[in-house]
Amino acid sequence: MAGLYLHLPFCRSKCHYCDFYSRPLPAPQALQRYVTALCRDLQTASLPPSLTALPLTSLFFGGGTPSLLTLAQLEQLLTASRARLGWADDIEISLEVNPATVDDAWLRGARRLGLNRLSVGVQCFDDTVLQRLGRCHDGAAAVALVQAARQAGFDNIGLDLMFAVPGLPPHGQLEWVKRLAPEHLSLYGLTIEPGTPLAHEAAAGRFTAVAEEDYCAQYLFWHEQLSALGYDHYEIANYARPGHVCRHNLAYWQRRPYLGLGAGAHSFFAEDQGQRWAADDDWHGYCRAIETGIAPRHLIETFSADQARSEWVYLRLRTAAGVDEVEFRQLFGADFASCFAAAVQFCGSRLQRQQGVWRMAAPDWLLFDHLISPFLS
Repeated sequence: MAGLYLHLPFCRSKCHYCDFYSRPLPAPQALQRYVTALCRDLQTASLPPSLTALPLTSLFFGGGTPSLLTLAQLEQLLTASRARLGWADDIEISLEVNPATVDDAWLRGARRLGLNRLSVGVQCFDDTVLQRLGRCHDGAAAVALVQAARQAGFDNIGLDLMFAVPGLPPHGQLEWVKRLAPEHLSLYGLTIEPGTPLAHEAAAGRFTAVAEEDYCAQYLFWHEQLSALGYDHYEIANYARPGHVCRHNLAYWQRRPYLGLGAGAHSFFAEDQGQRWAADDDWHGYCRAIETGIAPRHLIETFSADQARSEWVYLRLRTAAGVDEVEFRQLFGADFASCFAAAVQFCGSRLQRQQGVWRMAAPDWLLFDHLISPFLS
């Protein structure tokens, strides 16, 4: 199992809460230069056996706003990935799409090219809140996009939504979820990140985050309501109907190998205890490197056996699957409870063992950063 992530770091405008690497959408010829660089990187990258032994099982276009690609550019990237790495017969091909960036013809064309999963950046359906967050669309555009995607043949659609946003009661957002019936939901609590416009507003007293108890109450509201609707809460921030987990993201949490291409993209190679690579947050520099034959990625982390073991546990406890004792022993040649005896004791009843699998219940994920700390020390 291996995945490919392609990063398109361009947006029409920067959302007020966003601290990810993104840049304004460049002129068409500059965007094409970047796409050409991605294709050449796919053709020439030096890759380890963990990424080439088997065909791709997932391909994810992320950003930024990858739905700003033309269909011709999308086809270029799909063709290059298939030629270099091969595709599994049941490959999952996902693309992040923002409302008001594509039309019906684009959606139909993307589906014909092989895209079979969309991740729609809705955030919410309230126009006033969307404007406050700096989004470039309104609620009606989000609804129209999902409906158009259905008409185009997409039967695996995920929505990205926010909670704990001042002035945004969750009940109204839940009604839209019921109407649109997405196969997948990612729910993120709004956080104020340093250096963002939202942080500047907060510093000036023009924005106040919701209280901690309100944050927790909304998290539990969504857990209870979506569980009642038949969604599996399979990762801290992610829900899916049976059979519709995001395979690509699940591979991250399973510590599987993946290749990330593009400015700011990260890769994980599974050789030895694992290596993490990254390209700089500089799309001009990325293009220059590719055009002059210089590898754009550099090694940022090599894992020791202890570090690999801790990261594996950290990632697995984020998921409903939890830590399987047998799998842990097969991978690391040790007993989980013995290796992490102090951490297990620290968690107490918040970490439960059932039939050889250790898990945190969804409400306890609210304390995840606190509970996981002794596993990483």
